[in-house]
Amino acid sequence: MKRNILARYELLTSLLIVLILGSYASAAGPTEKVLHHFQGGSDGAVSFSGLVADQAGNLYGTTFYGGLQDGMCLGSDGCGTVFQLKARAGLGAKWAERVIYQFGPFDHPSAGLIVDQEGNLYGTTTYGGPSGDGTIFQLKPPSQSGGVWTENTLYNFAGGNDGATPVAALVFDSKGNLYGTTQFGGGGPCVVFQQGTGCGTVFELSPPTTKGGAWTETVLYSFAPENDYPMASLILDSYGNLYGTTTGDQTASFGTVFQVAPPVAPGAAWTQTTLYSFGFVKNDGITPYAGVTFDKKGNLFGTTSGGGVLAQQCTNTMGCGTIFELEPPVGSGAWTEKVVHNFKGGFDGEDPENGLIFDRAGNLYGVTGGPHIGYNGTVFAMRVPAVPGTDWKVITLHVFGNGNDGYEPGGALIFGTGSLFGTTSAGGGKCSLPTSCGIVFELVP
Repeated sequence: MKRNILARYELLTSLLIVLILGSYASAAGPTEKVLHHFQGGSDGAVSFSGLVADQAGNLYGTTFYGGLQDGMCLGSDGCGTVFQLKARAGLGAKWAERVIYQFGPFDHPSAGLIVDQEGNLYGTTTYGGPSGDGTIFQLKPPSQSGGVWTENTLYNFAGGNDGATPVAALVFDSKGNLYGTTQFGGGGPCVVFQQGTGCGTVFELSPPTTKGGAWTETVLYSFAPENDYPMASLILDSYGNLYGTTTGDQTASFGTVFQVAPPVAPGAAWTQTTLYSFGFVKNDGITPYAGVTFDKKGNLFGTTSGGGVLAQQCTNTMGCGTIFELEPPVGSGAWTEKVVHNFKGGFDGEDPENGLIFDRAGNLYGVTGGPHIGYNGTVFAMRVPAVPGTDWKVITLHVFGNGNDGYEPGGALIFGTGSLFGTTSAGGGKCSLPTSCGIVFELVP
């Protein structure tokens, strides 16, 4: 078992930064190319997640619908798929999409995938399993190109104290352990979204100690009211601490950023700390659907889907959303939150539901819009201030429409050689669903 190798594909160089940001300033901006539009049926439909790349540059992702393997699904098109986009042979060549796995009864993957150095894919299904509370799975690549991928279910959630309904991607540590979150489960008194099942969990899945043995799930933390409902993936720091967000229940709580720290002594409990709580009265944003990411200084950056300073063009009456920064304390103090951008709606975008990525120069890239709220969305870049302490500059790189280019981005962006890649959960033209099926896109400078 090896660590996630996605970082190997973050190949955006300083030249590419200039091309992307400079092309917007000097011309019409980067060009969006539709690499694949999902058509439903056996092809898959509606990707709620982003992409991951293997060592050969092939792209992988999931769709919530499609596959047509089993009739026991939330939609008539199937219970979801894992798809591959075969890397193009050269500039101008087309990407070839192939469904490499079709899910069975009620599975429906919402989250994206991670990949190890052997090319194995790991992910979660939101539902499915014996109790219908979700699964963790592995897909092993075929020994020969074009062969059949092999699915192994590593864990079935039971819906009680062990968690229920995973909707976010997993993360590896250096020892091959998997970490993730469940939106519900864990026990406890949470009743707003699902009666009696709990406010969500942070869990660890450890590989077997003997060949052919079972993976072991351990709940590291069960959330409580006012710090509840995690829907985003986690990140790890060099000390093994986990960081993530909760959305809150939208009544008494409106989201948090948290840390879960490993025990000091073997066998002791992990320690949860709420680093920051969002709220209406502070104009600091509410409801972070996405996780956080570190900059080179150890500051955390993330997005909130609503809140912030209400602008005239916001269609969301609770604010257009924010990009925030959390600075770690000096000594034993508290983390400090700062809003670095209030979205204004319109061309500026609103309701960012997905995470951010850094390039090598410290510029940020992300998308606004998403499937929870329904705003069409944009792709944006945020240029790091030339002078520390001054404002970041946000540049809109692409505005999604209601046409064949897709809308409602389904996940965070990733870097590829010379481009940005992502998915939308809607748009794309002809589709077997009543609405639309979404696309995979490339943004080329």
